[in-house]
Amino acid sequence: MPVTRTDGIEQWWIDTYEMNVLHGLQQKESRLEGTCRNVVIDGEARRMNFIGQRDMKELTNTLGDTEWEDSKHEDRWLYSKPYYDAFMVDPKDVEKSFTDPASDMTQESIFAARRQKDRTIIKAFKAPVIAGHDKDFVRTWDPGNTLSVQLGGNSANTGLNLEKLKEAKYRLDCAEIDETDRRFFAISARQLRDLLGATEVTSKDYNAVQALVEGRIDEFLGFKFIRLELLPIDSTTKIRSCFAWSQNSMAFGQRKGITVKAGEVIQKHFAKGVEVQIDLAALRLYDKGVYEVPCDETV
Repeated sequence: MPVTRTDGIEQWWIDTYEMNVLHGLQQKESRLEGTCRNVVIDGEARRMNFIGQRDMKELTNTLGDTEWEDSKHEDRWLYSKPYYDAFMVDPKDVEKSFTDPASDMTQESIFAARRQKDRTIIKAFKAPVIAGHDKDFVRTWDPGNTLSVQLGGNSANTGLNLEKLKEAKYRLDCAEIDETDRRFFAISARQLRDLLGATEVTSKDYNAVQALVEGRIDEFLGFKFIRLELLPIDSTTKIRSCFAWSQNSMAFGQRKGITVKAGEVIQKHFAKGVEVQIDLAALRLYDKGVYEVPCDETV
């Protein structure tokens, strides 16, 4: 027999709803979740170790003293933050809303969780990073990692164009990003349109760009393109912040998955209320592996 709560909502309804949301998230991951190094967060924070490049020395004297070199080592801290979505449920639709995986309530919770994952990663691209073994200093965003919004525009602001794509690729190449480390480029729908308009029909790149815009391919110049409309845009200048990065240059983790709390809300005449919670974190691990690409979106 199902256990009935004193607030009138059966516990197995809540458990079923939670599992429906979790299953939906597994089927439809956020657009950016798979573009970062996935890590496990056991507590409020996790220490991430960054080891710089090392070089070999020629061994000229087998009986000589060994020359020791310190590692270029830095600790960075990944802090998890809780998020929630609370809403009321019509008493007539409680059972269906909780137990039907296709219900509007279930789908909206899935979408909200996916969007929060993406927002968390987007914010982490440029966010200050707490670093050091004792968390004693902060790594701020390097302005040199932001490309010029005028690149390819003869002193005028431009949208996304081939010059910006090539410059982002060049920066990552110079940073010696491993060839097996996947590269991503986050843009909005406007950048896809601008990219096609900025590419000459006679260009050898035109067909590839056209296929990218039409969705027939999602990779170009070594980048896998991800379109989403959550990227920040300045309301005054209409300049959108797009980003290029390598997978191992960003970290993402969840302290816990979806949890659901439900019950009667006294202040709302004992109507049924639901709160969905999730605990997430994202972190920029390697500064030279993440670049901001500003794109003009003025009409």
